[in-house]
Amino acid sequence: MKNIKQTLQNNKSKILFLVGINLFILLANLILWFENTLAIEATVAFLSFLTIIDLIAILQVYGEYHGIEGFLPAVKHLFKRK
Repeated sequence: MKNIKQTLQNNKSKILFLVGINLFILLANLILWFENTLAIEATVAFLSFLTIIDLIAILQVYGEYHGIEGFLPAVKHLFKRK
């Protein structure tokens, strides 16, 4: 638990970046879900796009945490066999 607290304290900007992205996606989800102004296909497409953006942001921070530059090397590091 102490290691988690230290990691959070040392990486405040990365955590704020992820929180900001997730809050934006949550707000977009709530607006689109409750408004029903778009067709269901457009809503699903937009929410899928936002989910992909969120996953890319999480992978970016994961790569920075492990000292990896680039998207594909971060994905390879994430799924490598131990």
